[in-house]
Amino acid sequence: MFREELPAQCPPAHAAAPDDLEVFRVMRTDLPTVEAFDSQAKLGTVSLEGRDAEFACRASSCSVFSQIAGATKLTKLPKFRDCKFIAHLRLNANSGMVHNSSGYHWDWWIFSDCDILACVTGVSHA
Repeated sequence: MFREELPAQCPPAHAAAPDDLEVFRVMRTDLPTVEAFDSQAKLGTVSLEGRDAEFACRASSCSVFSQIAGATKLTKLPKFRDCKFIAHLRLNANSGMVHNSSGYHWDWWIFSDCDILACVTGVSHA
């Protein structure tokens, strides 16, 4: 059902289907690829060992922002300084499940049959 293997109880019960939600995702290149939407868990950039279920679930999501300023701010952090582009996306109920985890940061659990690249509406410089 989901693009990535998720921990038990994930996505959480409070996650919802997006309804024409505009979001932004940082990328390293100006050409979106499906891999650009892999979670930190799939990329292996975070350790799930000894972490609680909520952390593991969030790490298994694709991080997106409801305001472009959030994505731009992320590119200033050392870990993301090589991310010079921002994908603009439009998510709907066929895209997966989302949860507004804090401020303008959203967790997106992508459905396995979601055409991620069709969700991309544009790309801009960070």
